[in-house]
Formats: sequence, C-alpha cells, structure tokens
Amino acid sequence: MKEYMRKDKTAKNSGWKSFCTKASNPYGTHYKAAFRKAIRPAELIALNNHDPSGNHFKISQDILEKIFSHPANSNTSTYIQPCTANDCPFTKGQVATVIHHLSKGKAPGPDGIDNIIIQQIFKKFPFLHTELFNTCLKLAKFHDPLKVGNIILFHKHDKSKTEASSYRPISLLPTIDSVRGRPTEMAITKLLDTIHKGKASGDHVMVLSIDIKGVFHHIQHSAISSYLDNSKCPANIVSIFKNLLQNRKVILNTCEGPAIRDQKQGCPQESCSGRDLWNLVANAILQENWPINTRIQAFADDFALVSHAPTRVQLESQINESIAKFSTLTIKNQLQISAENTNYLLISKLVREPTIRWQGERIKRDHSIKYLGIYIDEKMKRNTHFKAQSTRATQLYHNLLKKAGKSWGVPLNHQRI
Repeated sequence: MKEYMRKDKTAKNSGWKSFCTKASNPYGTHYKAAFRKAIRPAELIALNNHDPSGNHFKISQDILEKIFSHPANSNTSTYIQPCTANDCPFTKGQVATVIHHLSKGKAPGPDGIDNIIIQQIFKKFPFLHTELFNTCLKLAKFHDPLKVGNIILFHKHDKSKTEASSYRPISLLPTIDSVRGRPTEMAITKLLDTIHKGKASGDHVMVLSIDIKGVFHHIQHSAISSYLDNSKCPANIVSIFKNLLQNRKVILNTCEGPAIRDQKQGCPQESCSGRDLWNLVANAILQENWPINTRIQAFADDFALVSHAPTRVQLESQINESIAKFSTLTIKNQLQISAENTNYLLISKLVREPTIRWQGERIKRDHSIKYLGIYIDEKMKRNTHFKAQSTRATQLYHNLLKKAGKSWGVPLNHQRI
C-alpha cells in the first residue's frame, strides 16, 4: 500500500511538472491553481431551519429568500415629476469611450454576451449602441432584460455553510451595465491628511472604521427615490434611475431550472448604476452637521470617521455623539451596523482609553486598521503595512515555487513578479 501511495505521489508530481513546463500562457490554469485564483462557486447546501431533503431548486429558493429579502413596508412611493431640465443625448464619442474601457475579462450576465462581443458589435455598427442609449434616455426607460442578475454564491472562509449570511452573492449583470472607476488613492490620501491635521494640533486622535451590514443588499428603493426627488439631477436621468429600480430580478441556476426572485430592495454592487444609487444615500450622510473637530468620509460602503480633541472626555463625547447621529441616519435608511466588525484606532498617549459604545455594545480598539487595502497603525508608521505586504510577497513566492523549479516549470522570462 505504501509503495502504491509513493508511486501515485511521484506520478502526480511528474505530471504537474510536465504540465507547467509545456504551458505557453504564464497566467493559464497552472497559474490559477498555484495562486488560488480559480475559486469555485459554493455548492448548494440546505440552510438551518429548512427541510434538508429538498431538491436543489428548493434550496436555491430558500437562499434567495434569505439573501434578497423584501422590505417590511412594500408600499410604492408617490411619483414626483422632476422639475429640472433634461440631460442632452449621448454622443458617439462618449459611447465609444465607455465601450473601449469595458473589461475583457468580466463574466457575462444571463444573456451570455460578454464585453468582447459588445466591442466587436460597436466596431461594425458604431451607431447601434448610441441609438440604444439615447432611446432609453428619451423614453426614461431601462429594458427589463437588463435588470436581471445571475447570482453566483461564494462561501466565506470559516463561516457556517448552513447560514445564508455565510455566502457572498455576486450578481452577474448584462455587461453593458458594468463600467466604473475606483480612485482609492485619493480616498486614502484624504484620510491620512485628516489624521495628520489632528495630530499637528496636539490633540488625541481617533479613527473609527464603520462596517455596515450588506449595504448593497438592504438599501431601500424608497430611500433612493426620495433622494433622487431632492437632487438636482436632470429630469430624464432621475426618471431612468427610478425605472431602473422597477421589475428587478435575481436568478440562481440549478440543474432543475433557474430559481427566480423579485429584487425589491438593494442594488447590484457590481454595476456602475448600483454605486451611483448608493452614493445618493452616502452623500446625505456625509453632508450632515457633525460634531466639532470631526470629519467623516466614505468610499463605496467603507466609512471612516476621524475626530480629535485635547482631552479624553471631550474625544469620547464627540465620538459617541457622532455614533448616535450615524445610527439615526442608518435607521432612517433601514440599514444595520455590524458592531463586531466596527473598530477604532487611537493615536494618543492616553493611559485610559475612551469608552466607545454602539447601541450598548462596546466597540473594540485595534492597534491598526485596514482601510481600502492599506494598514494604518497607531504610531502612523508604515511598518504594519510593510509587514503585511512582506507576508503577502512570501506567500506569492511559495506559490511561484509550486509551478516552477530550477529545471522545470514556467520559463524564466515568465517568472517576473
């Protein structure tokens, strides 16, 4: 038996070395396997308090019902006719810029049309997409087939497989609705500048990192409509955004057919329109009057609140006042704060740290926080971030060794990091 296992292991190693050596694409299957880039979607498992004997279709329906819940108050908001002027039609140049920057690697939605096909159609018929978008703008309507999201579930590490909250749903929309940019560097720089200004004044500085539970799944359509009504957006843009919230559906494919559910709250995080709609709610939070020496900023659903004061008592008062205001705003928009994932960083030499509570639950203090991929520690040094990056680089190096050796594997000219 041991001899058989040894030969089996030798054959596996030999086959893997041969596979890596013959690979022509340095970022092919061997790369994804070694660097764990090919994470498979989660398997469907019956949730707690549900019949475990149900088929895949029933399990899918239960999961969609839990993740994409419906609001308690489903009354439709009264339509208010926008009083602003209409926006001008799209130009061929604007459409060309958007289509040119579509990511070629993005998975397609339920229609199976990927971005490469979109770009090729635009090359042959450049007027087609311009006419389509301008017709949508003129009618203030968004085609219902483009409002359907194909849901792919990924299991969160170390989470129970029988809880719906343990899965991260990715909504694959038609590719024409998925262009955006993410200037994270500006957000990080702004946060660091705010912290340094507080330190320069000689005050104690606190950075509160706020985590909102599933914001893109729980944001209320009624709240979005209300913020749209109070905005100064062009009338046709307001109308098309409101139409975008109507007749939305999510599907989860199974071997017994697709499970379909109406999406009556939330907006897809993966689409540019979803982020724009969330920004309406986030901007309302940012524009509130916050306590003295307190600033708040947000990037997507990542909120950071910075406050500074000369004494511990005053700092504690400012933060708790800010938390109370933030809680009121989230309750107004029917959002929930994850107190266990909310923490704070104290940049101070205080012997006794402030007591910070969120709805009676004490917020923990960390010696460093991670904001948009950057580690910020209480000494405002780069050591914590460098250490994390060093650990990551070591992991990448060991992963590289899995697909390349001295005498086998990917050619040296492809082994650059």
